[in-house]
Amino acid sequence: MWWWWWWWASGRRERDWRCVVWACLSLLAGVTLPKGSGGLLAHASAAEEEDWGTLVAVTAERGSTARLPCKINSQNPEDPVLLVLWYKNASVTPVYSYDSRGTDGGEGASVRHRQWGDEAVWGKEQRAWFDISTTPAQLLIRNVLGRDEGNYRCKVHFKGSPSWSQRITLNVKDPPGFPKIQDASGLRLEGPIGPYEDGSTVRMICMSSGEPPPGLVWGGLGSALGGGSAVEREGNLAKTWLNVVASRSTADSVITCSTMNASVSSGIMNTVSVTLRVNLPPLRVTLESPGEWVSGGQQTSFICRVSGASPEPVIQWWLAGRQLTSHLPTVTTLAGNVSESKLKLTPEPGDHGVPLVCKAFSPNLPGTVMHQQITLAVHSSSRQHTTFPNMAMQSS
Repeated sequence: MWWWWWWWASGRRERDWRCVVWACLSLLAGVTLPKGSGGLLAHASAAEEEDWGTLVAVTAERGSTARLPCKINSQNPEDPVLLVLWYKNASVTPVYSYDSRGTDGGEGASVRHRQWGDEAVWGKEQRAWFDISTTPAQLLIRNVLGRDEGNYRCKVHFKGSPSWSQRITLNVKDPPGFPKIQDASGLRLEGPIGPYEDGSTVRMICMSSGEPPPGLVWGGLGSALGGGSAVEREGNLAKTWLNVVASRSTADSVITCSTMNASVSSGIMNTVSVTLRVNLPPLRVTLESPGEWVSGGQQTSFICRVSGASPEPVIQWWLAGRQLTSHLPTVTTLAGNVSESKLKLTPEPGDHGVPLVCKAFSPNLPGTVMHQQITLAVHSSSRQHTTFPNMAMQSS
């Protein structure tokens, strides 16, 4: 019954998180939030009750379309569904949403805009789509991959009725001769995996079945690490092991496992791969100013570049010891594990001589903060301009 405890704990964490967010959003009642993760939260009270459906098991063949059911009808036929959120495994942030708030229910652009999927899960091609034309409604996952396997939960919010949650487990069935990578606990590993702590050892098992069982070979970083253990065969099942130490040198490395067959011209039949994610603090923070001084009352852009952090870092701007939360700097990801934040600031004469600070840290390592600062030199008609003091890297 371990899965029951997992689902209960996961639901409890999510409910606590939701209550805090809803309390903060209560001041924004009636406002349609922008597309994306910020617009995925339902308008509901923190004390609402929630019904739970029974666990549903779904099996889909690799490459086919998986259909995950979710009932979106309340006990009151006149009570419309406002929001459907889909969660995967223990995540407290949705991987997919269906939002009908602010739409008229008709066809057209408004319908297309109310569905959102996390690109990190479904890719840029958006393999998932929530189909409300069936009973029950279904989350369709096209071209099912091994990494889609896991525990899902759809959470349905109505205008007046209690929320409803449906639990679904998705098992992806591989064709004969196709390799499968999993960890020591049996969890399937495919695509981005982790993030793991720096210095931890990730033990991977690659297996495949067939008659006779195929050969297996590690590739990518796996081949650089010695190719793993020898292949063991039990009946029609073949297995091999590989241990990888998560570190800065192995972060974002691709590891493959392929089935081999001497009768095939290239030898390789099928390949599955993983990309190792590692929690890493920033290595460098660089704060760029537009010049030696800035003009008071005129908007000026500052750029902060952060390199070496994984996953994408949290970047904060501080002025005179106060965090700038209303300026909404834009953050983009550049090549080479570099993130860039651009701040548009209108300095006032009173900001002359105060520090402007850029802080950065990995979201999973909040205790490892790195920052850089400059002292603003604000020029006004009543003051001769001065220059910026030399900038110095400061870490904490």
